[in-house]
Amino acid sequence: METEMALANNLKIKMTMKPKKKILKIILVAFVLLVLLSNYWIVGNWFFSGIFHEEWNEYTTIHGEFTADEFLEKGRDFERVERMFDEFIKSNPQTPDTVLYRTFSINPLKFWHWHEYIFNKGYRLPYKDTSKNKKD
Repeated sequence: METEMALANNLKIKMTMKPKKKILKIILVAFVLLVLLSNYWIVGNWFFSGIFHEEWNEYTTIHGEFTADEFLEKGRDFERVERMFDEFIKSNPQTPDTVLYRTFSINPLKFWHWHEYIFNKGYRLPYKDTSKNKKD
């Protein structure tokens, strides 16, 4: 009798574990698909730009003599920022501001930006905190 009860309980545990594992597997696959699709530029911008308000990526020099922004939806990419910075350096050869900084932080929780964090050169620039200079 005890053996039958133990067998029945063991069978119950195995039966309840299978659906949980299946649900976890479905959730994991759905999350991986969401991350992959959201990092595909068209899908990510279409879906997440409508849900979350995206800010412009701003760049500056240490003393603020040069500033530029990047906003892909408006056709303002990082290559444009680089061209503008090169022009600034050529027209101001005496300036001590020769290093470009990004003024926006990287948030790893925004998984739909992971592709940008890896492949966009702007995210590899040193970070300069400008929040103390901005008025609330």
